[in-house]
Amino acid sequence: MKLSKMFFAVGLMLLACVLIVPNAMAKAPVVIGIQAPITGPWAFEGQMAVQSCKVAADLINKKGGILGGRMIEIREFDDSGTPKDGALAAMKIVSQKDIVGVVSTYGSPTVEASSNIFEKRKMINIAYGATFKGLSQKNRNFFFRTCGRDDAQGD
Repeated sequence: MKLSKMFFAVGLMLLACVLIVPNAMAKAPVVIGIQAPITGPWAFEGQMAVQSCKVAADLINKKGGILGGRMIEIREFDDSGTPKDGALAAMKIVSQKDIVGVVSTYGSPTVEASSNIFEKRKMINIAYGATFKGLSQKNRNFFFRTCGRDDAQGD
């Protein structure tokens, strides 16, 4: 009888290991911030940017994620399209240690205020709506953009 209780206990521990350990050892997600004007005069652009990032993350996650099976998590931060709120959003982003990079906002003045903070913290910052050429002339190592500068666009 004691032997059967021991087998039962060992079996129960093995079952617990099979059910609990994989979840405890699950790979942490890759967390990417999206800073956008979710409210304010450019809310439509900001909401579309957030939605685009989430769709891209979902497509990647459905195919097994990145970096050996890590899922992508998107966290959104509203900057209302103003430099002041952009800087506040950037401070919130850099304070979250699990965020590895950010898709930053729409509007060059807001991007500039945010980029100064991201650069100081050495956080990758990819702006989707910043055309001011001065953003590229400030010797930033972690700033990138997805659109052309004002001096490279047509009239």
